[in-house]
Amino acid sequence: MKKIILTILFCLICNSAYGAISADCVWELRSTATSDMVNGGGFVTGASGTDYSLQDAAQESGIDGETKNAVYTRLYSATDNFNIAAYVGNIIHITVGTNFTVGWYEITAVGSDGDGDYLDLDRACASANSNNATYYIGGALSLNSTLDDDFIEQLTPGNIVYIKAGTYSLKEHMSSINDGTISAPITIEGYFSTRGDNPTDDDRPFIDSGYQFNSGDYSIVKNIRARSTNTQTLGLGNYSYMINCKGLSVSTITTSIGIFIGNASIAINCEGISNAGYGLQCGLDCLIVGCYIHDCGTAGINFTNDTTSIKACVIENCPTAAYCVSGRDWLNFIGNTFYNGETPTGTGIDYLSTATLFSAVNNIFYGFTTGVSQVAECDLSFLDYNNFYNNTIDVTNVQKGDNTLAVDPEFVNATGTLIEDCEDAWNEYAGTGVTATADNTVYKVGTYSAKAVCDATTGVEVVMTEAISSTDMSGYKGIRCWAYSSVTLTANDWQLLLDDSINCATPIKTLDFPAMTAATWYNVCFDVGDMSSATAIISIGLGQAVDKGAMNFYIDDVRAKDCNFSVGTNLKATSFPGIFSGSSTIGYLDTGAVQRIEPAAGGGETSHVSVF
Repeated sequence: MKKIILTILFCLICNSAYGAISADCVWELRSTATSDMVNGGGFVTGASGTDYSLQDAAQESGIDGETKNAVYTRLYSATDNFNIAAYVGNIIHITVGTNFTVGWYEITAVGSDGDGDYLDLDRACASANSNNATYYIGGALSLNSTLDDDFIEQLTPGNIVYIKAGTYSLKEHMSSINDGTISAPITIEGYFSTRGDNPTDDDRPFIDSGYQFNSGDYSIVKNIRARSTNTQTLGLGNYSYMINCKGLSVSTITTSIGIFIGNASIAINCEGISNAGYGLQCGLDCLIVGCYIHDCGTAGINFTNDTTSIKACVIENCPTAAYCVSGRDWLNFIGNTFYNGETPTGTGIDYLSTATLFSAVNNIFYGFTTGVSQVAECDLSFLDYNNFYNNTIDVTNVQKGDNTLAVDPEFVNATGTLIEDCEDAWNEYAGTGVTATADNTVYKVGTYSAKAVCDATTGVEVVMTEAISSTDMSGYKGIRCWAYSSVTLTANDWQLLLDDSINCATPIKTLDFPAMTAATWYNVCFDVGDMSSATAIISIGLGQAVDKGAMNFYIDDVRAKDCNFSVGTNLKATSFPGIFSGSSTIGYLDTGAVQRIEPAAGGGETSHVSVF
């Protein structure tokens, strides 16, 4: 709307040409920058000027930019002094103007002639003599604009985009049409306070939107966490790699994707979740290493093509899925932990077609109806040196090798620390018109759930609370519980509360439940964000943020998302993984098996769910 108004006001004829920026340009994104992506946002490494991209606001801006004498690579201003040497190497953003081609341009030189002070640009900014340009020199970019996609599409091979820690949104899909090259990839990298500091957990920048954030081919994406209501959250192009990223899809579409990686690409130390779909989906010839894929509605990993290796990953808690990993041909699974709970459900590796060849070596399969399944037997498949435990059936149409084990891995904490079992009524406090009971008819774990019966007088208030032993939750990366409502809820209608005072009087944490269909159990996993103040929690409760009238709400089995899949002495005593010597295992591997402590849930105080 702003562009339309300005166009009418100035009778503009504007084109757009975002591109041709120097390969050495480094860009800066900050959540605190001037809104609407108007700033210059970049600086060319090695230029003689001063880098003004490392500040929230533009160093200079104006509304009277013009070209003269048919020299369309030179910009003048009647009011601003352009003959400033420090401007060289900075990016100027022309956002609107008569006969201007809006876009980002590099300032290559400054000077003064008979027509006044000027900036020389890396390319023509107009096709005819032009005036009334609005421009911004320097200043970081902000996202959450109709220019989001324009920005990523104008990147050139060799460009680096730094995103400072903060919370961002998008107003459109970001999908690069420009690719890097094998010698000059495009890099998108998050940082906390200093570029290159490789943040973890909630120190990474967070992109929370209803759109997709995708890179092109030959790209590097690092240290980003994102959540989206769209069908895909984070996307990586072909011949690229992603490291230390988290993608959470809260879409209700069963094919939605937390993280997608293209052909011949690599995902390292990433976390993928999709409440209804796939935590991670990949193309041909990919490598997935040290990743944590969990709480997915359809499957943990979906392979759209063949010849991929999955190493040292944990794939867990995909209980509604028909399988935890769906199969293609020529796949290799090495040193992974497949876990689906203490009550067997689903399939660990499910080959939907007959595999011409696959291998599974040094993996743990725990808690599945079927550990490994194939539609028809294939004698070329290699399945050995694995440990199967607590599965109803270990394999179907696949032969286990002679070195297969069946030993309790004694995981340190696969299910997460129990906060409240909900086996009795929450009786610390009950709100207006609330009856707190324990229900043995509608429950999910054990024999009871904690039930809140609300009548028409219950309003926006704390509904009920339960006293718990003082618990230090500062190290928790997430909280998971089962939830059930007798009426349909929209997102944020109800809340889970945590407090270090009685009756959840002043909650330290208020965690919003997602949308819930009536009479349906949900496995809700909250991203708790910063828990540093939660050192002595003594009360857990439920709150109603929107008056829903008379209704019932049930909660069951509240647990910390602090899973630890390190194995115990039983499995280590077998010399598992066996085929490799202990001295050759590093990182998440040791002489026992894959060892992985869940990474940060990240992403702020919201939730994702799997529907049951």
